Amino acid sequence: IAKPGISLPGLNGCVHALKTMVKSQGLQRLYRGVGTMFMACIPSHAAYFSLYEYSKAKLGANQPGHHPLAAATSGVVSTLAHDSIMTPMDTVKQRLQLGYYRGIRHCVMHMARHEGFSAFYVALPTTLLMNLPFGAIMVTSNESLKTLLTGPSGERDIFTYLAAGSGAGAIAAAATTPLDMIKTRLQTQHMSAQVGSSMGSVAVMSSGAGGGSG
Repeated sequence: IAKPGISLPGLNGCVHALKTMVKSQGLQRLYRGVGTMFMACIPSHAAYFSLYEYSKAKLGANQPGHHPLAAATSGVVSTLAHDSIMTPMDTVKQRLQLGYYRGIRHCVMHMARHEGFSAFYVALPTTLLMNLPFGAIMVTSNESLKTLLTGPSGERDIFTYLAAGSGAGAIAAAATTPLDMIKTRLQTQHMSAQVGSSMGSVAVMSSGAGGGSG
């Protein structure tokens, strides 16, 4: 495994973490792993929005009135397709962000050789457990808030969409954030063992070098 990234001191919040990382490792450290997202986002989001619109049309969510169940089902179907494509590359991204690999190819080859193909999907059940409710809650909340915020005239302006989207995102995030923490731990669970092994080897080599000089 490649040499781990520079260890950082205790971080106190998002702003402190941002300043510390940029100061110690440069601005490019914030974009480590971004290549995996470019590779995954195009097919995953194409699948998401295609299936979302198709499901809404088939299930009647586009019909006049309030159809929360149809909207929720559309969100679940599209999220399932999206996460099946995104999860393997998200796992690679998480590991690259920790700084233990030279690049995407090195990370993928190392994982496949030492952990097996299943390592790329180890977090998929937790990801789906988090994102399927997230998709259902967000879409349903968005549609419900749009209906609630629409005036008697039935017309909606940009502020209605902004308020409904913001509220839906906040509700869905609050409901699923704890599962996101579990997902991240699953995706990086082998890293602590590998780092511990590497550090142990360094300690033994250092001890041997010290003994030889004596």
